[in-house]
Amino acid sequence: MVFVEVISVNGRAPDSPMEATIDAAGGTVGRATVNALVLADPGRTVSRIHAQFLRRHGVVKVLCRGTNDLLVDGRPLEMGDEVPVTDGARLEMGVYVIRATLGAGGAPVRGRA
Repeated sequence: MVFVEVISVNGRAPDSPMEATIDAAGGTVGRATVNALVLADPGRTVSRIHAQFLRRHGVVKVLCRGTNDLLVDGRPLEMGDEVPVTDGARLEMGVYVIRATLGAGGAPVRGRA
């Protein structure tokens, strides 16, 4: 469904890969260990569950689940807002910038784009 990878932390590339493949069942991103992509954040600029990827009517969407800022391709979302995810979408959560790569036909993407 969607491959998410951290491309920047505090304006720099991460020291090691931070990535996850989220399947058709969906998945979340945030600082809690239950997320598909866990973002360490002692400053708490990232919510425990910050964003949720899901599929509605065949369209991959991201739902803002946190109280902290979430920007999708520069567009600010508030808690409860959801928008379609385009291939290569840029998500900003606290000090993190994440790229979302969509899989062809809803198939999970493996590896880097």
